[in-house]
Formats: sequence, structure tokens, C-alpha cells
Amino acid sequence: MEVLGPASKSRISITLIGCLVFVLLANLGSIWLLRHFGEDLIARKWNILLGMHSPVDWLILGDSSGNQGVVPEILNKRLGVSSINLATHAGMGALDDAWMLGEYIRKFGPPRSVLIVHSYDSWPLSGNPSTWAKVPFEWGYWDHVDPALHPDPGQIGLMFLDRYVPLYSRAKSIADILKPPLKSRSEGNRWQKDGFMVASEPYIGFVLYNFQEEQKIVRTHKFRMAPLNVEALQRVRSLAEEYGFDVFIANGPLFEGLVADKEFQKYFSHVVSYLDDFVSHSARLHYISRSPMAFAVDQMQSVDHLIYPAARMYTDNLVTEIIALQHRDK
Repeated sequence: MEVLGPASKSRISITLIGCLVFVLLANLGSIWLLRHFGEDLIARKWNILLGMHSPVDWLILGDSSGNQGVVPEILNKRLGVSSINLATHAGMGALDDAWMLGEYIRKFGPPRSVLIVHSYDSWPLSGNPSTWAKVPFEWGYWDHVDPALHPDPGQIGLMFLDRYVPLYSRAKSIADILKPPLKSRSEGNRWQKDGFMVASEPYIGFVLYNFQEEQKIVRTHKFRMAPLNVEALQRVRSLAEEYGFDVFIANGPLFEGLVADKEFQKYFSHVVSYLDDFVSHSARLHYISRSPMAFAVDQMQSVDHLIYPAARMYTDNLVTEIIALQHRDK
């Protein structure tokens, strides 16, 4: 039988240091793994913006319905412009719209125009510690952006865990990545240099499941624009007026079954009323796709995410509305 020696202070110290080094290395490895194999839409789009070396004519902002719904190639060809798709995630609400626009202007000056695409259910959201942590600015950035965040100490702690201790905060994501074969969770979708994500296969089962969940939401919730989104939209408006560019706000594409739902229509009417009123206060703001473009289940990956052929149709429809507005205002 092995007899262990007494636990000296030096032995305990060495053990503790060894454990700390192991945890540190494991978290550094997890950060690398997530960066190379984990789909992180918010960080990806921010890194595109921060890595840009030359300006474009149009910025495409908004949530993930725009990420895989607005094809820059079509906008470029029909309008004779250059553009970049920086749309991120519904969980950020409109914060990324205001922050990215401000950062772009800081780097390059104002764009010629901005297209902002949001699904109806993103407006009540304005992020959480997990989404805020993925914005790749220096720690403490929330005090310097406009609109500013005011996270409480608990939220700051959660942001720290998400950014620097992913082994704890994102354990499930890491476990999913490590399931053989090692691959990106976005496999099957292709990223283009202009920021657009090409989705190739419909997820019919998930669309129908997502449809049922959205039906529950519109029956149990009243529409309410998140206060931070109010501030973000006001910031976008003030920048548009200050620098003299137009902003087109569009509803994202939706599953035809949801569009036909009577309770959804009641809920959605409040979204339309809010945005109609908001854009009415500035000649620089325009609201398009007021009646959401509806798509069949085999054209979608969720109730507001399109596969590529449908995204081309959606983008073409948006551009047609934009051209009509531009001709009207001449």
C-alpha cells in the first residue's frame, strides 16, 4: 500500500499553479477552437468591418435574416454601386446597426446609403452579456459606444466568462465542435467576401418547428420596442441627417405560413405602425418591404432565413422598391 507523504506548502503551491496553468491553456485552446471551427456571426461581421481597407457605397446592416437574405452582388449590379453585408444577429437588436455605422464613418466617412434589414422579432431584443461579449472591441468598450451600454456588475462578470473563459461559458459549443469529424458548425453554408452567407439546403423540419414557436410568441406577447433599440435607431437617424445619406429600413423575409397567421398579422401591425411613425420624422429615412415578402417552407432554413435562390428573389424585390423611391424623390 502506497503511503503518501505530508502535504507541504510548496507541494500545495505547485499543485495549485499546475492546475491554474492547465485551466489557462485549456481556455486558450478553447478560444482558438471556437475562432477556427465555431460559427460566431457577430464577431465574424465585426472583423470584416474592422479589417476593411477601402470604403463601399452601401452598408447592409441588420440581423441574420439580412445576413443570408440580402445578396450584395444583386444590389451592386442593379444600382451600380459597391456594398458589404455586415448584418449580424437578432439578439443584438439594432445596437450593431448604430455601432457599426458609427465605426464605419470613423474609418471612412459616411456611406452613400444604408440598408437595414430586421425580422419582426428582433426589435424587442437588444442583446445580453453573451452577445455583447462577442463585439471584438477592447474590454470596457461599452462606455465609449453610442448608444452606450450600462451593464451591471453581474452582466460584466458574465461577459468576462463568455469572452475569456469559454471552457465554462461555452462548453456545449466546444463539445459540439469536438464531435467527430471535426468541422465547422456552418458547414453546408458558404461565406462570400462581401459578407453574404450562401445557404444551400432548406431545413423543412426546423422551419415548421420554428413556425410553431413563433405562433406562441405572437399569442402571448405584445410588441414593445426595446429601449436600447430606440436609442440605436435615433443614433442612426442623427448620423444620416448629419452626414446626408439615406437609410432604408426593411422587414426581413418570412415563412408564408406565419404571414398568413391572423394573430401574427395583429402583432406585426404594431411593428409596422412603430416604424412608419419613426421614419416619418426624417426625410433621410425610408421604410420598405412593409408587407413582408413570404416564402415557401422549402425555400427556408427557419421562419426568417432564406436559402440562396430565395435570397436572390428577396434582394431583387428590395432593390426594386429602393429604385422606385429614388425615382420618386428626384
